[in-house]
Order: sequence, then structure tokens, then C-alpha cells
Amino acid sequence: MPAGLPEATATLRDVCWSFHRRLEATEAWRVAADDPRCDGLIPWATVEAVTTPRCGLASIDADPGAALAAARVACEAHALAAFEAGHRALETGPWAVFPPLARGCSAHRILAERGCPRCAARPTERLAEELGRARERCPRCGLAFSRIDALIVDGVLHEGGHA
Repeated sequence: MPAGLPEATATLRDVCWSFHRRLEATEAWRVAADDPRCDGLIPWATVEAVTTPRCGLASIDADPGAALAAARVACEAHALAAFEAGHRALETGPWAVFPPLARGCSAHRILAERGCPRCAARPTERLAEELGRARERCPRCGLAFSRIDALIVDGVLHEGGHA
């Protein structure tokens, strides 16, 4: 790290922005049924997640524990300020020019409820389930089908436990 505070702050800012990333994903079920007209990919939720490293500068004097506790408080204040700003970079204050901190999903929207792919009846009868895969039957129309959990991130489909 550079020796001066302005140079160290600029270096840390650049490191933080290089790891800051917004991801959008779609959770879906791949369905394979006795009736091929019901086969396909059914999107059921969208998720937006933000990743940002939590790092900063702290002055460590005679009491390192107190300095680190103060740094944790500052980090939580940064996360709150970023939340209140809609997860946009802040233009003023001690966190200006740093990427906004966020925890977990910043948006999660349900698109469809779990049900029969033919008649939408809920709930279905689970015949077997294992590692992101389920065999089910509809109590209303009798359709037997397999449901495999899928996740689509950056246009890439991941199936069965999101392997």
C-alpha cells in the first residue's frame, strides 16, 4: 500500500470497485413429463445480488480492539447509507467514490408458484426428491413429471442443485 492516506484511499477504492459486481439470475424448474406438451423450462423467480468487498482504513493506536470495533461501526453505517441511496455510489461523505455495500439479494421477485405444469393445481404430490430433483404427480389431472431446480446466471443454465 502507498504510504500516504490519499494514495492508500485511492488504491483501496480501486480494489473495491474491481470486485464490485451486480448479478442477475433467474430461478427456474426444468420439467420433464409423461405428456411432452408440458416439458420445458419454467422461470419461477428473479434475483438480483450485489457483491462488494468490505474493506477500509482504520487507524490502529494503543487499543487495536477499539479501532477495529470503530471500523465495524463505520462499515455498518456505510451499508445503511448505501441502502438508503438505493445501492448507488455515494457522492459525499466518508464513503464517496467507494462502491456501495450491500448484503445478500437487493431484489427478489416471485414469478410463479410451484404447481402442476399442465393444470397449475397446487400442491402436487411428491413421489421422490433428491439433490434439486423431484418426481411429482398432480392430484387433479394425474400428470406424472420430474422437476429439476435450475439457475440461469449471465445466460448460463445450471441444473440440479445449481452445480
